[in-house]
Amino acid sequence: MYCVWKERNARIFTSISTPLPVLRAAVDRLIRDRLLSCPARSPSGPSLLLLYFASYRPR
Repeated sequence: MYCVWKERNARIFTSISTPLPVLRAAVDRLIRDRLLSCPARSPSGPSLLLLYFASYRPR
């Protein structure tokens, strides 16, 4: 949500828009950083970041 809000404000107040691939990379980086900070559900189970990598398919 933060990236969408930030992009909206940039477009309204500065008339500058970010290209979609750059915006997509920023969202991906924020998700990865957040998931990396979360501990694994169980010591033997996969981390949330590994689950994200298993389901994520870059375009």
